[in-house]
Amino acid sequence: MHDLPTRAIWAPEIHYVGGVYAIALSMAPGGLSILKSASGKAEGPYVHAFSPNKPIMNGIDGTLFEDDDGSVYFTYGGAHRLYRLKPDWSGFDGEPHEIAFDEDHDPAHHGPRCPANNFNDIGREGAVLFKANGRYYLGAADWPQGRYSTMLVVSDTLLGPYHKRHEAVPCGGGTGFFKD
Repeated sequence: MHDLPTRAIWAPEIHYVGGVYAIALSMAPGGLSILKSASGKAEGPYVHAFSPNKPIMNGIDGTLFEDDDGSVYFTYGGAHRLYRLKPDWSGFDGEPHEIAFDEDHDPAHHGPRCPANNFNDIGREGAVLFKANGRYYLGAADWPQGRYSTMLVVSDTLLGPYHKRHEAVPCGGGTGFFKD
């Protein structure tokens, strides 16, 4: 890793949340950023939502979610924390919420790095958050039984606790869900 400027990005996601087109992305050599459309159009141009000179934090695979009340949330990586954005998109609104969920201690349901975390996680990367049929689904990619799959947990409330960790998309890796 180095501290030199670079334009390489990976895992970008475009969302229409909070009345704004926004892109959550990972940047080389490591870090996350959120861009928002300056024109109000999907084609942009886009500007940094927080700071134009540095990532908002280290990590990979950021994603955005808008709840029913219009609040916009951000999570990343293995979806361990949930951050609420300020209404003006100038930063995070308070401290992150640590995600609580029922632990699944069956090693067959986890990848090889999970025992170090006492099997207390959803996955390692590829965070995803959506709501369907009145329930919240939070997920990340993991390697159960050698498959790179999308794992999901379910809750009746955004802040959890989350339950029923399961392999939702076998061999799906870091997956996004959307309603067309």
